[in-house]
Order: sequence, then C-alpha cells, then structure tokens
Amino acid sequence: MALMRALMTGIQWGQTLSLKQARAFILEHDKQVTTQEVILGSALGRVLAADVLIPQDMPPHPVALTDGYAIRHKDAKLDAAIAVSRTPALDDTPIQLAKGSAAQIVQGARLPMGADTVIRPDQCMYAGYQLRLHDEVAARSNVTGKAEFAKQGQVIMAAGSEIHHLALATLAEVGIERVSVCNTPSITAALFSPTPEDPLACHSWLAQSSHGAEVDWNVLPSIGDENSAALMHLIKTSQAHMIVLAGDLAELDWHQIQNQMDGGLNQVNLPDGQHLMLGELDGTLIVSLPLMKQELLMASTWLIQPWIRQQLGQSTQLQQIPVSRKLENPAKHERLV
Repeated sequence: MALMRALMTGIQWGQTLSLKQARAFILEHDKQVTTQEVILGSALGRVLAADVLIPQDMPPHPVALTDGYAIRHKDAKLDAAIAVSRTPALDDTPIQLAKGSAAQIVQGARLPMGADTVIRPDQCMYAGYQLRLHDEVAARSNVTGKAEFAKQGQVIMAAGSEIHHLALATLAEVGIERVSVCNTPSITAALFSPTPEDPLACHSWLAQSSHGAEVDWNVLPSIGDENSAALMHLIKTSQAHMIVLAGDLAELDWHQIQNQMDGGLNQVNLPDGQHLMLGELDGTLIVSLPLMKQELLMASTWLIQPWIRQQLGQSTQLQQIPVSRKLENPAKHERLV
C-alpha cells in the first residue's frame, strides 16, 4: 500500500509517537472549553458549563403535605371546638390565621401566617365549620417548612453534568429558564471505500469513538490523486475541531498531505506494529486510520473520547484495564469505562 510503502522508505514524517504521547498531543491541542447560554428547552443532552443554583428557597414558604386544616399547634386542644374558616384552595396570597381557629387547606397550598401544623380529616370530626380532634397531633405534622428541600443559592446541578430528561424536568420545576452549556465539539469524518458496503462497519466503529460530538459524515471513493485533492479541499473547508480519516487510504497522495501539515504528519505506533497518523492543519486536528482494523478503531476511541470529554468540560480520568491481547503491554493500556 502506498502509505505503508512511504512509511517504510524513510520519508521524513513529523514525529514518532507512542499511543500515550498521541493522546497527550490531542488533549494539549485545544484545552479551552467554549460555552454558550441556551434556553432550557434547548439544553437536553448538553453538558453544563457552570453550576446551576437554586433561584429561591424550595419551598419558598411552608406548605401543606395533605388536605386538611391548618392550625397553630398550641390551639389544637382535644376538649375544644375549633372554628374553621374557608380559604382559597391554592392561593399563595399570605393570610393571617386568627388565634384559636383553623383554616381549610389543600395539599401543596401555602400555610396561613401563624399556622404550623395541618390536621388530616381522619384525625378530627368536622361539622358546622367547627372541628374537634380525635387524638393529639404532633407539632409541625403534615407540613413542609420553608427551604426544607433546598435553600436559595444551593447547587442543584454541578458543572460537567449531562442534562437528561429527569434533570431537565427538575430544572424547569425550580424555575430555571436558561443554563450555560459547553459547546459541542465537532468532527468531520471522511470514510474512503471502493465499495458502498465498507463504510457501514467503519461508520459503526467511529460513531462509538465520536459519541458526544457533532459529526459530519462524508463517504468518498478511493480514486487516487483526484481524491487527494478532494480530501485537501474537505480539510481546508471544514469548520470542525477534528477531522478523522478512515478506510481505504492507500491511493491518497500522502506526500501532498504531509507537506501541508503544520509540523508534519506524526506516526503513532501501536504495540502490535500497526500505525495511526496524527497531525494538525490550520488549527484542526487530523486523525488518520490507514487500515480498517479493529485494533486501530479501538485505539481511535481511546484517543478521541478523552478529547471529546475535555471539550465538554467532563473529567478525562480513565481506569487502567487491558483492552485487547494484541494491544496489551506490561504497562496496561487505558480504556474509557
């Protein structure tokens, strides 16, 4: 193959890197995480760039946990008939509870000022706008106090958290309207194949490698120099942060590509003797998989995923576990888990 022959004939490439050095090269390439503020309805699946704080105490005032009668606990006497007043069921307008009386209330409604306890209907007898208790009632029964769930300024979601459906509903419930999220990294993928069937397998593997990024997929036929020019046009016009080349790359003009790379095209050696190519052109990372091999695709995931997570403001800490007998070495390779 043309690329393999070029590698074997002593052509001066950029640098020879280990897989670990290649990952460091990619992570150091663009460490700045860019962010934007979006309305909550557009935030599903995005990653928070800043902590989200509770905008107000939750609940902002004491509320009833059940239907019943709001009362001062000191007025809840077994031997007394307690006058009951009607109140708007869910009106949050604060009202003053008269001493020695109770007020009708429904679950979730704001307690009248002065009330600290709610009596359930089964705990009393109600007739003629009066109630009599069956049994003693503990203070603060059936009541949620102000800020009992959360206090204003408390972190409800930390930076780096993904906004899934439940999180979206929670943020909406506490009144969050806009959030700061990390910009999604973008990747241009160019899949080269002499047949229309080959890109399917390549697409599947690279889709796993690029999970979390916006990917612009391109399938190009392998037709030699003509396609090399098309590739260079794709690279130069792409607005993506990273370009991944994969598939049948044998007929591409690697001399032309090598000469236009900033600092040359680096050769990344894998433990089993295979190679990846890694470079930079006009600030865009270029990752090339010259052969459609499972080990290369696994290595590409190991390289690309930490970069995507870094761009999203997420941790890039990986656990060290063996990923393949062919890739395994005494130091053990790391893999995202």
